[in-house]
Amino acid sequence: MEISSRSWSSFSGIGHFVPLNLGSFGMVHAQLRQWSQIANESRQGGGVTKQAAKARRVIGTLRLLLMRVVRNPQTQELGVQESYVESRTGRLYGVGLTLQNVPKELRKALFTTYTEWDFEACHAAIVAGYARKVGMPLQTLEFFAHSKAAIRRKMAEQLGLKISDVKTALTTLIYGASISGEASTALVDLLGQEKLSVLKTDPIFREMADELQSIRPVMICNHSERSSRGSVIRNALGKDVREADLRNGGPSAMAHIVQGYEAYILDSLIRCLADHDGITREVCLIQHDGFTSRSSVLERLGSAIDAIEADSRIGWRMELSHEVLHWHYPKT
Repeated sequence: MEISSRSWSSFSGIGHFVPLNLGSFGMVHAQLRQWSQIANESRQGGGVTKQAAKARRVIGTLRLLLMRVVRNPQTQELGVQESYVESRTGRLYGVGLTLQNVPKELRKALFTTYTEWDFEACHAAIVAGYARKVGMPLQTLEFFAHSKAAIRRKMAEQLGLKISDVKTALTTLIYGASISGEASTALVDLLGQEKLSVLKTDPIFREMADELQSIRPVMICNHSERSSRGSVIRNALGKDVREADLRNGGPSAMAHIVQGYEAYILDSLIRCLADHDGITREVCLIQHDGFTSRSSVLERLGSAIDAIEADSRIGWRMELSHEVLHWHYPKT
């Protein structure tokens, strides 16, 4: 993977070539034919089902991806070249048609038997961990970080909202929105006043909003620096954003801080997984809050997580979940 980065210390040790599971390609082609048939039958019937619409999107992505596949002359493996650029906060974003953004079904096919790792409730865990480090434990946010899927589902079911709406609202809260006053504008813009009013009736949502409001000024103050560019917010990856830019449509201060920790932790983790020569061969794909590896790397991850917890810039434990990817034919 080619990474245009000045802040990630691990990027020079990651190869450019991303190997894909050779045995999965036959299944991908079979899926392409099956979904093509579904899409064609839908057009002939005069309507477009949800499955057919999804089929068309996946078919288009598949075709473009397969056009990028090359064979590694050294290993004879099939794969693609993956490139990343670093954002203002330090996050790595894939360039062009990137494996970061392909539908989960395609990643399961192309990375069959590989392992996908994700930090549990990454942003909530970062804020909760930081708060505990500075002596301001946030009990509701910690509870959410350990049970996010169940809490989001329960909120959605009880309030009659989509899970995606609840997820968006909670992320926006972490990034600096409030449930009242001018800072609530972001939530109103995302959800509308009616949905936000419903969500505000949930006690966990309200308690999280109060906790985040209490820790926000502390985090911002502790990451404020003076530089030749004036007052800046400096995140864990050493990325600065001027306070003047924050007021003029730039990323929120909390987004800059939280995404900086996310990138720094992931960079540290990948560096810990490197072989003796400094090359990280097992990591195939970098995502915003995790990565995909060729094997489970479970034994090596334990010491890597311990090292991150002991890091003076962090000081709290991040939990990883994992899924061994397997391809399943969808129901017709």
